[in-house]
Amino acid sequence: MMKSIAEMTGGKYFRAENRDKLESIYKEIDQLEKTLIKVTEFRVDPPEKFHSILLIGMLLLAVEFLLRHFIFRMIHE
Repeated sequence: MMKSIAEMTGGKYFRAENRDKLESIYKEIDQLEKTLIKVTEFRVDPPEKFHSILLIGMLLLAVEFLLRHFIFRMIHE
C-alpha cells in the first residue's frame, strides 16, 4: 500500500530492514532537494499582573505586624 501511495504521488518508498539499510536510506534522503521555508512566528508573552497585588499584600502584612507588635502593644500597656 505504501509503495502504491509513493508511486501515485511521485514520492519514494523506503524500507529499512537493518541498520546498514537505514543508514543508506538516510544518506539518500540527505541528497534530496532541500527547500527553504519562511516561517513567521508571533509570540506575545502576557504581562505579569500579580506583582502589584503581591506588593500590596506584603505591605499590608508589614503594617499588620507593626500595628500588632508596636502600636497596639504600646496602647495596651
